[in-house]
Amino acid sequence: MKKLVIFPIIIFLCSTLSAQTVHFLYDEAGNRVERYISMTFGLRSAAVTTTEKTTEKTPQEVVQDLSLSNPIHIFPNPTDGLLKVQIDNLQEDQKASVALMNIKGQTILFQSIVRDVVELDISTSEQGIYIMRISIDGENTEWKIIKK
Repeated sequence: MKKLVIFPIIIFLCSTLSAQTVHFLYDEAGNRVERYISMTFGLRSAAVTTTEKTTEKTPQEVVQDLSLSNPIHIFPNPTDGLLKVQIDNLQEDQKASVALMNIKGQTILFQSIVRDVVELDISTSEQGIYIMRISIDGENTEWKIIKK
């Protein structure tokens, strides 16, 4: 009997600790120009933004993490080889780095970040899924990167 009572409580807690909201932005002509998803996980939040332009064949997806003191944007993901990491409001006294690891946990790329935008060239890496760990003053965030 106790298991039946605990199960709905666990579902309720999971649904209240994580939330997702989809937002759309339109231009003056009524065309949708941007879509972003705000996700909240307990005290952490993140947003997935897809910018749609009529001149581009495919929209470019920008993923950003709002849980750290500096918002982080990673694009394009999935990537063909050139991956950009943008850290907003990065101060000169802040220590930041990015590490890219394969699915086995082996570090294949490590780079210190000294400016707002860093380009990572992973074109020589195999296709697959990678984990990117970004560290800013001891705070870490991890991302799943897909190499086409």
